[in-house]
Amino acid sequence: MAIIQTLSFVLIGNQILEIKGMWLRYFAILFTAACWANLIGLNISSGFNSIVTIYIILPLILIPQILFSGVVVDFNHMHKKIMTEKYVPFIGDMITSRWAYEALVVTQFKDNAYEKHLFGTEEKLNSISYARSYQLPYLRGLAYEAYNLKVNAKKLPVIDKDLSIISNEIYKIEHVHNQKFDEVGWLNIDRYDDKVFQSLSNYFEAFETYLSTQYHQEMKNKDKIYEQIEDQFHNRLALYQIKERYYNDYLAFLVLNRKELMEHQEINNELVRLKDNIYREPASNIGRAHYFSPHKTLGQLKVDTFWFNMLIIWLFTFVFYVLLYFDVLRKLISYVESIRLVRLNNRVRRVLTQ
Repeated sequence: MAIIQTLSFVLIGNQILEIKGMWLRYFAILFTAACWANLIGLNISSGFNSIVTIYIILPLILIPQILFSGVVVDFNHMHKKIMTEKYVPFIGDMITSRWAYEALVVTQFKDNAYEKHLFGTEEKLNSISYARSYQLPYLRGLAYEAYNLKVNAKKLPVIDKDLSIISNEIYKIEHVHNQKFDEVGWLNIDRYDDKVFQSLSNYFEAFETYLSTQYHQEMKNKDKIYEQIEDQFHNRLALYQIKERYYNDYLAFLVLNRKELMEHQEINNELVRLKDNIYREPASNIGRAHYFSPHKTLGQLKVDTFWFNMLIIWLFTFVFYVLLYFDVLRKLISYVESIRLVRLNNRVRRVLTQ
């Protein structure tokens, strides 16, 4: 029944909304979510005998799925104690609707008939552009500030903070762009002198040259993709026509976080990017990531967000299947009720013996 309902919903809904070429992926995610919902319902039916109790519990399950999916409440606007710019808050990781919605949004943006040709190149271009225009100039400013303060023996805590940020960002540069700075261990107050400052400046110069070379190379690759599509369709306007049919401007506004004015922010001695979520590298290698990340990282393995999120939902479903199989909820409720009855009996006995 879930298959029929989900398939009908996707085929009719996507036709009305003019979502082209994504019905199979929509069906896969929504059917996965439906299986999870079915197991939730079966567990509730198994654990509670009263229909009134079930009616009371259902909103307690549905409301968090709506509020903490990332749609109604922006994760970046949540309380600072549970919000972090680097990852989706832990409460969001526990919400199935978040995994389903994120999977649909990400796959519709990067895997549609237009973007699938260009996404890999645009991802690299975005990373290069951020490093050239924002990251590198900012690090140069910190390096000069730290050197100037060190020479004048002023504000040692500021020097320590600046060098810590530079060190952390160099590790990111090495990971993303494979540009290593051999003297990164010397970036501390005691060793930061004229020689280290000059070496760091030379590193930044070499990195800038590398970025410029890579940028021009990726632009050439992008032009080749345009030419290949034109040759394939024998039409110079082919890519433009494909974009008109498949590219969604609001979806791009959403996954690129264009409402954010700042490119990055200093948080815990590192620069955290605030825009272009769909092109950003996850900050964790255990599967956690920012919202609308293009992939999740497990160790050295990169897993596409669509498949990773679907796997997470199936994992949740399997957990609820195990709970249902062993009738855990009913046994837990019976155990709690037995404890309450024992306490009630003890109170009655104390009253009667007085």
